[in-house]
Amino acid sequence: MRICILTQPRTSSTNLLFLLGSLSGYKTFNEPFHKVFGIPEYWSNEFTKEDNIILKEMPFYHNPFGVSGYENFIEWANNEFDKVFYLLRKNTQLQSESFTYHNTLSSIDLDTKWHTQKKYDMSIVHPIKIEIEKKLMDERNQIFIEESKRSGNPFFYYEDLIENSGDNATLRNLLDFLSLTFNKYKVNTFYGIHKKCRIETNTDKTLI
Repeated sequence: MRICILTQPRTSSTNLLFLLGSLSGYKTFNEPFHKVFGIPEYWSNEFTKEDNIILKEMPFYHNPFGVSGYENFIEWANNEFDKVFYLLRKNTQLQSESFTYHNTLSSIDLDTKWHTQKKYDMSIVHPIKIEIEKKLMDERNQIFIEESKRSGNPFFYYEDLIENSGDNATLRNLLDFLSLTFNKYKVNTFYGIHKKCRIETNTDKTLI
């Protein structure tokens, strides 16, 4: 089976990708079309023919069809994969803060770790950047929802999937859609609360 996750940044999509890879035993491709860290050689006929894979990508950010080519990317995914689903985040304010914060850090240090726990110093990010990114994320969420209605491919919210560290009905529904079996140990390993990145300034409590 060939599975494709279409998403936006800061939805814990990388953790979900590796969880699904562990549950299925399939080869995983994490943002292969990223301009800096991707593997563009896989944009080939051989790649499209490979079976038992899970690909995660962000059609609004890494797109071989061009900046305005997200529709072509989604069409490609629908044609080339057996199962496609959309991963969204309800709280786009926190999503935007996390994305703009890490983007700002990366502009200072290319070795910035996007998936390690840290306290966010939001003073380094201009509020306008957060506001603009939040608006874009809201608009793109709506595009995914409309595409879900059109194609019949489901969408899931990160907040619902991560509830109770992944031991919930929403994650089980996703696994049923993908014909995968729930495994509590693997879910805790890849999708537990310890995988959340943001730590509050005043406490050690992590935020979704």
